[in-house]
This record gives sequence, structure tokens and C-alpha cells, in this order.
Amino acid sequence: MEPVTTAAVAAAADVVANRKEYFGPKALISTLVVILVFLWLVFAPFSRVSVANGMSSTGDQCVPSGASTSTLETIEKSVESDSTLKGKASLIESTANANNIPPTLFAAILLVDSKEIAKKPKVDDEIKSRGTKFKGVQSPTEAAAKKDGDTAAKNQWESSLGSKYEGMGGTPIDCAGYYLQSGSGYFQFPLKKITVTSWFDWRDSPTGGQGREHHGGIDFDCGPLSNPDKVFAARKGTASVKVDPGGFGNYVVIDHGDGMQSYYGHLEKATISNGQVNQGQMIGYCGTTGRSTGTHLHFEVRKDGTAVNPKGYLPPIN
Repeated sequence: MEPVTTAAVAAAADVVANRKEYFGPKALISTLVVILVFLWLVFAPFSRVSVANGMSSTGDQCVPSGASTSTLETIEKSVESDSTLKGKASLIESTANANNIPPTLFAAILLVDSKEIAKKPKVDDEIKSRGTKFKGVQSPTEAAAKKDGDTAAKNQWESSLGSKYEGMGGTPIDCAGYYLQSGSGYFQFPLKKITVTSWFDWRDSPTGGQGREHHGGIDFDCGPLSNPDKVFAARKGTASVKVDPGGFGNYVVIDHGDGMQSYYGHLEKATISNGQVNQGQMIGYCGTTGRSTGTHLHFEVRKDGTAVNPKGYLPPIN
């Protein structure tokens, strides 16, 4: 709570001490203003709680509030101390966008490889060449898969890239306490509140009678059906609304291009039609339709038709 200012207290005291002078219309208006200011100072902090936690109050979109640093500015700050890449931020961003790479991820790739790039005769041409080489990658893991070298070298490079990318990931914007990367191409969380109930891994069948099974996504806890949580598109793309009574139940698939798709399973209902959706746009409500043991969201990411661990595409999960 913000402290009540001494000026407001003094003004209120003056009203009481000199009440006999406050019977005319102007005096009454002044008194009302003092009271309203006093009430605002006391209760304003509470009215801002929902926005202060990072969620904008714009309705059905999980829109990060408080973004103060653009992607280009983030890249400029990251490369300004690198003699090879200094002054190349605009080229880095445009090359990344042309090759469907998150710009900050591409900048991190170049920073990790800066010494190699410095040996090339034309740095600009080398930046463009690496854009083509890493075309379509969305995470350090995907980038490492396209890197030259043996497994040990790739793993070490991926570790360096992950640290660099995390360290220069733009301005972290809090959405109910969880990080989103605004405009970077990252998948954002599909819910405003994140509680993982089952990871991408082998597990005992939750419905019983089918032994061990591989869980191809991450399950997130949801509120009760009486007040279901809203589900949001993790990334922009082309949405298809589907029904699979024996599996995902009511679900949505979003095709993001370059072989990437995200799945949103067991919805109570979808709130969109087939077509384009934006990142952060509401697409439905959590439910327990299909093969499900309780209200939750099954979130799955597929690359070229194969389920991959969503954790490699989402912001850090604490």
C-alpha cells in the first residue's frame, strides 16, 4: 500500500479545523476533491494488482505489459561490446526474420561464433550465410543439430549458446510470474498460471490397463469446470479445430510453418474457427474431454510430424 502523503493529511485536517468556512459551493467542491484524493491514495494500489502481476487488462489475450526494450535494441546492446558484430544489429535482425529464426537467438548464435566470423573476409556475407544455415531453428537445441562437429562439440556449443541466449533474451516480461519473450518467435505459455502435472516422458498410463506409455507433451493443471482457465495460442499460425473422442477430445492444432505445430488437448470447448490466430490469442477453455482423468491442458509440440519436448520451446519452467 502506498503511504498517505502529508499534504493529503494536512488538507483533510484543515477541512476539519476550519469547517465553519466550508459551507459555500466552492468550499464543498474543494472538500470533495480532498476526500477523493485521500481515497485514491489509499485504495489505488489494490485496483492495480491484476496488472502489476504482469498481465495486461485487455481481456482475452495473454499480453505482457511493461515491455520496454525492442528486439532490435536488445540485439544492439548485446553486440555493442563485440568488435566483429558491433553496428550489425539491423542486419542481424533482418537476416533472422528472413530465415524465420528468433532474432535474439540468431544474435546469440553469432556472438558464440564471433571469433570464427571475424576470420571471414566479409562479415556481412557471413551473417547472411549463417542465416541460411540455421534457417527455421527455434531453440538452442535445434541450432546445435545444424552445427558442424562431433556430438561432444555440439553439446558444448549448445550449452554456450543456451547461456548466451538466456542472458540476452530481451526484457523479461512477467506474465503471472512466468517469462515470455515478446516478439522473439519463442512459444509463450498457453495458460496464465503454470503448474505441470505430467512431463514429456515415459509414464504409467493414467487411465490404467495399458501399462507404460510415452507422453508426447506436457500436461498443465487447470481450474475447475465451473470456472475453466482460458487457453491461449503459444505462437501465431493457422488453427484447425478438431474432435477426437478417444484421445485429445476437443482440441486445437496450430500450424506455425516450417514443420512446426502445437496441440491443445482436452478442451471444454474451442472459442475460435479454423483460420489464422495470433500469439497470445484466446483459443478455448480447459476441460477434460476425450481420454482424460481430470481437468487439464495437454500441450504438445510437433516438428515434422514427430512429438518433441515442449520444454525446449517454452520459456523456463520453474
